[in-house]
Amino acid sequence: CPPGEEIQWVIPGHTESVYCQQDGGWRCIAHYGISPR
Repeated sequence: CPPGEEIQWVIPGHTESVYCQQDGGWRCIAHYGISPR
């Protein structure tokens, strides 16, 4: 997707994901798992 089109979702203490809109849908382009303490 074009730069700046991506949307970052952060769930505190759980996961961090980056999505971009592609072909009329959302595609996860990055996903970071945060290890539990």
